Amino acid sequence: MKKMVSVLAAACLVVLVCGCNSPKPILGAGVFDSRGIPQKKYLVGGGLEVDYEVPVDGTVYWVEEHSGRILISESLEEGDSFQQSLPLELELIKLFGEDNAANQKMSLYFVPNPVEKEKTE
Repeated sequence: MKKMVSVLAAACLVVLVCGCNSPKPILGAGVFDSRGIPQKKYLVGGGLEVDYEVPVDGTVYWVEEHSGRILISESLEEGDSFQQSLPLELELIKLFGEDNAANQKMSLYFVPNPVEKEKTE
């Protein structure tokens, strides 16, 4: 019996420390694809320079598409602007390596916060 309890405790510890290997966040199920970036329906722009005013509270994600790497994620409130530009040449090489620097495809996604249902009294 002690051995079984020890094994269960060890298994629980492993799950707590390592977590589950799930490609989608539990709270964001249906928002993110298998790579962990927002689905295409949340795509609002792209390029090496972006300027986007958010229509409602939510989170913007600036993503390099080929690698699926999220460079920036930022929570914003309605009316806030997200402005970024990726430094050219030298910074691209630092971020992605010399062979991949010229082949980057940057995309901007906006995921609105879930709308809370109002309680009727």
